[in-house]
Amino acid sequence: MFNIQYLLKHGAQQRHYSKGQIIFYEKDEVKYFFVIIKGKVKVINTNDDNKEFIQGIFYEGQSFGEPSLFTVEQTYPSTAIADSDIEILRLEKAAFLKLLKTNFDLHFETTKALAEKIQFKIIISKEISGYKPEHCLETLFQYLKDNPIKHKNKAVINLTRQELANLTGLRVETVIRAVKKLEGEGKLKIVNRKIYL
Repeated sequence: MFNIQYLLKHGAQQRHYSKGQIIFYEKDEVKYFFVIIKGKVKVINTNDDNKEFIQGIFYEGQSFGEPSLFTVEQTYPSTAIADSDIEILRLEKAAFLKLLKTNFDLHFETTKALAEKIQFKIIISKEISGYKPEHCLETLFQYLKDNPIKHKNKAVINLTRQELANLTGLRVETVIRAVKKLEGEGKLKIVNRKIYL
């Protein structure tokens, strides 16, 4: 967990965004390190047909956009959108990179966040490349089981069918059919349009 007070002490600024507001666009210059204090951020790409593909969904305490801080390319490869009303911290790139050199805890948390993003990409890429939709969704659900929102000791997948489709590259209709099939097999429950593992 990132130390919010430490980041504020070293120049981070708090910012508020309303649901749907853009934090940065694909191809914007990389200027900041971001941490979510409150709310949910969605990082996406869109193709020529305006089909959205979700690169990641991030929650309170998580960082986003930081892989671009370490690359030669000086622009973001995706767009970040407030997926709820949010409060975030942003720290200028130069200040963040300077702090990384002197603060082991910040360096460790950043490395851990990057490793989790890489692991997610590997898991999803493997699933998209050759498994049935049910298997793909089961793997995604297992990965998301550590989602911070829990209900009666069972994980709740707090994503819409559209978001599941955009995360996996599946069509919404395919997601709906696959989720129904998994429910029929007793691998999940649907209560009030929410998926429980």
